[in-house]
Amino acid sequence: MYCSNCGKKLDDDALFCDECGTKIKRQKPSNVQTPNVQETSVIKEEVKEVTRTEPVDEIRPEQKRVNLKEGHLHKCPNCGELINFDNVKCPTCGYEIRDREVNSSVQSLFDKVLSTEYLDKKIELIKTFPIPNTREDILEFMILAKSNFDAKYYATNKNIDSISSAWLSKIDQCYAKAKILLRDKRDLDTVEDIYSQIHKETKNIQRNKLLMIIIGFVAIFTAAICIVTFNVEGNTPLSLLFLALLAVGIVLLVFGFKKKKTNKQLEEERAAKAQKKDRR
Repeated sequence: MYCSNCGKKLDDDALFCDECGTKIKRQKPSNVQTPNVQETSVIKEEVKEVTRTEPVDEIRPEQKRVNLKEGHLHKCPNCGELINFDNVKCPTCGYEIRDREVNSSVQSLFDKVLSTEYLDKKIELIKTFPIPNTREDILEFMILAKSNFDAKYYATNKNIDSISSAWLSKIDQCYAKAKILLRDKRDLDTVEDIYSQIHKETKNIQRNKLLMIIIGFVAIFTAAICIVTFNVEGNTPLSLLFLALLAVGIVLLVFGFKKKKTNKQLEEERAAKAQKKDRR
């Protein structure tokens, strides 16, 4: 290579002439061509057509969503917080994730209780069940718990660790949690109504039982005093009235103190009676 100004021979990688300081201008290779804009756009379109895996019109909203497996993360659509795949509620803003399939823990509980034969196991399943956090599960639990709670059995066996007492304790816990989590007034009214009905029915049964016991004692005491005071003898109308009052008092006491039995207890009593008949 030679300097275009003074003609001195230079190195091939020289940028300036050592003799006169002239900047060396290098020519571009003649075989390099500038790409045509139109050709470039055509190439891009061809690349798009090749890389497209499926037509746009084949993507339909009714196609099933792909269930994310364990370890995957979601973004909360409300605040953008990263949440685990199995979260049904955003821990940051409380937004409920409704667009995924979730196994209902409530329904699973009731299925286990129904399939379990032993009473102690049923009580343990109910007592150890964690109260749900979502609106749908709270409402579902209150409705199903109400249908399984036996108010009459609880009222007559209040001091016994029964399945009804286990249901009632969970109903109270769910009601307390619903007042904290639920924001919709209609949902709160629904839970409040179910809770009030359960406790109202239980209190009415307990009150009726207490009234029967009190009236029974009063009737027996009154009949006994009248019989002694009036020295009633024979089959006089007055003696029959006092005896009827005495009988009513005894019946009321029997029903007042009577405890409701479970279906299993009734079946066991029937089986025991049948065995006694067979032995005879």
